[in-house]
Amino acid sequence: MDLRMIFAQCTDELVDNYVNAGLLDHETYKSWLAQTYFQTKNHDKALLHIAECAPVGTEEKKRWFAHSREEKGHYKLAQRDLNFLGGDISNYCETVENKTIYQRQWFFASEINTNICFGWILALEGCASGIAKRHDFIRAMYAAHGPGAMSFLKLHIEEDDDHLDSAFKIVDSLPIKIQEEVIVNMLDSCKLYSSMLKSLKDSVINKELIAA
Repeated sequence: MDLRMIFAQCTDELVDNYVNAGLLDHETYKSWLAQTYFQTKNHDKALLHIAECAPVGTEEKKRWFAHSREEKGHYKLAQRDLNFLGGDISNYCETVENKTIYQRQWFFASEINTNICFGWILALEGCASGIAKRHDFIRAMYAAHGPGAMSFLKLHIEEDDDHLDSAFKIVDSLPIKIQEEVIVNMLDSCKLYSSMLKSLKDSVINKELIAA
């Protein structure tokens, strides 16, 4: 299985789904910010759990702890953006797809192999990297919502590709069986995230139809 080819295909599709998810609409974007708040808040906990499950005294354990420190508190940016647009996190519920993404990582780390969680990391980093290249979309988002509602997205699209390069190198060094599990996790994470985006768009459309 060609990791990089599969990565390119599934993350390109995910980015297309992101760009076409209706996020220029205020209500859809607020829903996305709410899901991002839930997701990143629980990602903090998931990353820490993965680090704790990694073998003692290994570089892998150090990497997971370092990653958890890097991501710590990012959910507050999503909440700040949501508040800027007049949203309140207490008015939103987390989607099943959102929960499933990080709950799977807890299972992999606890029951199988912490390295499988690199599939999740590749999906997220690939999505951010791909969105960063959609310059017209980014400009349209700033125009639609204003800089005050873009702090979370701004931070993540401005990160360089070092995270991706280092993740690929680590996965390349893993046993073939684990690499295959990483790819499956990456594909499933992309599908779940795409499904979450579709549910947000559909929810807003349904509310508009009911209101009409």
